[in-house]
Amino acid sequence: MRKIFFTLLAMLGMCYSHAQDAEKISIAVLPFINSSGNSNNYASVVQELITKEFIKGSRFNILDRSKFQRVLDELKIQKSEEFLNSKIVEQGKLSGAQYIVTGALTQMDSKQEDNKYYNYSTKQYTYTTTWKADIKFSFQVIDVTTGTALYAENISGTNGSSHNFSRNDAMENAQCRVNKQVRNAVMKLFPEEIQIIKVEKVTKKGLPDEVLISAGTNFFDENYSKGNECEKGVVDKIGSLFSKKESIKLKVIEIEILNVNGKEIKREKVLGKLKLKEVQGELSVCDVDDGAKEIQERLNANQKLIVKIL
Repeated sequence: MRKIFFTLLAMLGMCYSHAQDAEKISIAVLPFINSSGNSNNYASVVQELITKEFIKGSRFNILDRSKFQRVLDELKIQKSEEFLNSKIVEQGKLSGAQYIVTGALTQMDSKQEDNKYYNYSTKQYTYTTTWKADIKFSFQVIDVTTGTALYAENISGTNGSSHNFSRNDAMENAQCRVNKQVRNAVMKLFPEEIQIIKVEKVTKKGLPDEVLISAGTNFFDENYSKGNECEKGVVDKIGSLFSKKESIKLKVIEIEILNVNGKEIKREKVLGKLKLKEVQGELSVCDVDDGAKEIQERLNANQKLIVKIL
């Protein structure tokens, strides 16, 4: 009986794990084309950089690239500019991918530069030597269902010139700037679903004055930066979606389902605005700046309200 009991527990655990994976967004990050003239290892570095940005979000399930290897070998995608090939999209459907990420590296190098500054106090020139690094690539996210690109953009990162960088610092600095752009793209394409949990405080009229939302340290701290860390060569905190935590504003959205010619279409209707007040672990308290009456009416009706960055 004990053996059967533990077997059932294991099976339940597997079912729960599969259910969790089913709720996640399935992403396949394919090898990047290398047109930079450098080693293919450089393209792999950029591909890994983008993969890590998706891995950071627990909402994503990164598919094994080997599932696409046969198609990749057939199309020789590493040397092709044809990103939206129907065979790749078809393979994406068979592999369970909802979205495919492809891209091309165009530049990733570093070089020494001599700088000359005039000191008006000493009336003399100061000569310094520093490293400059450049990273440039394009990447796009393809919706497997439609076969169209949801996002396509050129990304570039160059280290600042106001510091005497070593070669390693220069490359890390440029990569930091690239990371910020990729992170912002992921955040905008796949925004984390934040909900209003409850009303924390009401006004004299009984309307919401403060609300509790389902986003906390993991969301705000990862996307908040106290300054320009890249300029200082510090890359351990690379989030930059928000410049000041006190200035973070959010919008409260009601999802309306419309039937147009037999097709269901989702419409986002803005009900009000919030302002972040305090992060409390996995949750946060926000002030209600606008739409208190509309928010209260929807909450009274037990309607689901979504919160997004304004």
